[in-house]
Amino acid sequence: MEKNRIIIMTLVITAILLTSVFSGIAIDTKTTNLVGRFELDKKVKKDGGSWGEHVTIDVGDDVFFKINVTYYNETAGSHWAYNINVTDMLPVLNDDLCLEYIEMIEGDDPDIFGSDDELLCWRYDPAFNLMDGETLTLIFKARSVEDCGCCQESYLENTAGVIADEYCTGQIIKDKDTAKVTINCFDPDVSVDKKVWNYKDLVWVGTGYGVPYSDVRFNITVENNGDCTLDTVWVNDTLEEGLEYNNDATHTPFDIDDRNITWKFTNVAEDEKIYIEFDATLLDNIPNNQYENFVIATGISDDCCCPNTVTDTDTAIVKVRGMNVEKEVSLKTESGWGPWVEEVEASNGQIVRFRIMIYYYGYYTLYDIEVEDTLPEGLVYDNHATPEEPTIDGNTLTWFLEAALYNGQYTTVTFQAIVDCDDCENLVNIVSVVANECSGSILDWEDEATVDVVCALTADIGGPYSGGINEDIDLIGSVTGGSPPYRYYWDMDDDKEYDDATGAEITWSWDTAGTYQINLKVIDDEDRFDTDSTAVIISPNENNEPEKPSRPSGTTNGKKGVRYYYTSSTDDPDGDQLYYLFDWGDGTDSGWVGPYDSGDTAEASHIWENTGSFPIKVKAKDIHGDESIWSEPLPVYMPKSKTIKYTVIYRILQILMENFPMIKVMMLNL
Repeated sequence: MEKNRIIIMTLVITAILLTSVFSGIAIDTKTTNLVGRFELDKKVKKDGGSWGEHVTIDVGDDVFFKINVTYYNETAGSHWAYNINVTDMLPVLNDDLCLEYIEMIEGDDPDIFGSDDELLCWRYDPAFNLMDGETLTLIFKARSVEDCGCCQESYLENTAGVIADEYCTGQIIKDKDTAKVTINCFDPDVSVDKKVWNYKDLVWVGTGYGVPYSDVRFNITVENNGDCTLDTVWVNDTLEEGLEYNNDATHTPFDIDDRNITWKFTNVAEDEKIYIEFDATLLDNIPNNQYENFVIATGISDDCCCPNTVTDTDTAIVKVRGMNVEKEVSLKTESGWGPWVEEVEASNGQIVRFRIMIYYYGYYTLYDIEVEDTLPEGLVYDNHATPEEPTIDGNTLTWFLEAALYNGQYTTVTFQAIVDCDDCENLVNIVSVVANECSGSILDWEDEATVDVVCALTADIGGPYSGGINEDIDLIGSVTGGSPPYRYYWDMDDDKEYDDATGAEITWSWDTAGTYQINLKVIDDEDRFDTDSTAVIISPNENNEPEKPSRPSGTTNGKKGVRYYYTSSTDDPDGDQLYYLFDWGDGTDSGWVGPYDSGDTAEASHIWENTGSFPIKVKAKDIHGDESIWSEPLPVYMPKSKTIKYTVIYRILQILMENFPMIKVMMLNL
């Protein structure tokens, strides 16, 4: 587009120059180096305004341009301007013409060029000239175009130019100037207001009450409060669950999709309002439950509006009208009254307190409130009622309240009861309330609170248990009744302090045989507790005799009358301590020496009073009395004399016995 305009300007200027050359008028030879000049002054104004360099207008407004072209002779000779051509380029933005030529106010009509008629040209006859100080004035009217990309709100430059020949100098003289225009965008806007009908005061309100299962009337007001026409306005209303569209609308919906209702309107003018009314059925009967009805209005403009899409939202709230009753119960414990809840656990003999709260929601007044509470078997009325004691008829308690309730107000009735029930039952306490509304309606409601009677807490330690010494025994506790979760505490040493172990199942062992008493305490979630005891019988383990001791170690050749020391050891399979008996081979023994730990070395000593050969041996006995077999014997010699002869003979016999077992057996049997 811009390239086309440049080509057009080039062609126009070329045509002007050719006209100057072939006009048939002689051009004198240049006689001076000085050149005259043009001064072009471009001004702009809006209707009723004053001339200036810049003006701001709205889309569709008229604007006026003035072009003053003045020639000045800069030499002393006789010169003037001729072949004068004036151009004016109207502004274009985003390939859209922003100002269109309307008419001339002063001066001749121009020739118009360009794909969008944006180039205005005034070409004057060569005979027309401007002398020194003379001014050519052109005034024309233009109008802002809606198709212009005005949303950018930038300065639009409107440029004028002049070109001519100067007589005598043979020079071309020219000048240009610019006036600026800002076109204001249209400022679109849309608003939506959502209301619900107050059928008591007969006014539209933002939050209103609806009668259960009856119609509620809604009003939607949409207004075009912007600066331009909205070609399309969409209104979409979304109903919450609990509300159902029920027709009777003042405008037929464009579309209905479940709880989404849509209306379409076209050509909504500035300041125009749209009123929509419709019914929806309230599908809830729980007083004070509320439903938010959401609406969005979307306006779309195809004209030069910025932005071309505008939205607004609003909501109206519908609350369920009526009386609501809440019944709750609290349990008395050692630390005081518990919280108000719908259901509580209690044991036989405990005290509970009931609270009945009566609420009213609506446009009117609630009065003549009658409260009737029926106690189930297992609960006995225990006075302490507020605001007053009830009328009692069997298990039925009745109050006639003098209170009058207005929207959002409530009143309270409380009383106590004793749990008189040994069985594990759920005692449901139902209250029924009836009252009058000034509308003439009679309202009623009922609610309940439950006392779960807990079975007596009974701990069971299990048992009796039995096992062996150091044997791991699994102990399992359990409980019935009470309120879980439970806590288990064990007393394993019968000191009545439940501080030895915790948990429902534990493992324990004893290192000594005997009968032991153990105790278990179980505490429930309401801090009730019970205990139980049982016996644990620990039997002695089946005993194993000690292993065969090692052959005694010590002197094998000695002399009588001298004390000699001997050692031996063995292991006990059960790890029991051991006693040792040394047989000295002369008809005497050491007696049982010890005790020694299993595997430790035992020691004993002896003095032989006679000479000869004495095979000594040893056996072991555990602490349970079970004995081992005898060890291998150790020959010990007490010679009669110390002659070399006998010494050599005895040494030879000793070597033979050590290396030839049969000889050893023969010698022992001698």
